[in-house]
Amino acid sequence: MEEEHDLYGDIDETPVFSSSAAASMDGIDGQDNHDDHDDHANQSRRRATNVPMSLVEENKFLREKVMKLQGENDVLKRNMGTLFRTATAEIQRKDKEILRLTTELDKATVTGKSEKD
Repeated sequence: MEEEHDLYGDIDETPVFSSSAAASMDGIDGQDNHDDHDDHANQSRRRATNVPMSLVEENKFLREKVMKLQGENDVLKRNMGTLFRTATAEIQRKDKEILRLTTELDKATVTGKSEKD
């Protein structure tokens, strides 16, 4: 009888590229999210039209991007570790099942030979 385990119980189901994470990043410096959203829109427009940003704007933009990427990286690392542990547990479970079935087959083979003799 198989034991039921919740192999995926510790997986973080937060979307890696969520809009809520980006929205929470907008309010990092305590300013109103609406103002920061306008700043990001302006920065995106500037990048699209090749208008240079000031160093302060670029620094802020890059710091926010780094923080967002670090958060995504943490989630991916955690999920990758969980996936590895799940795969390891599944391999061990299947190895045990193969051993059990091999033993069962060997016993049936020996029993079958004994009955023929």
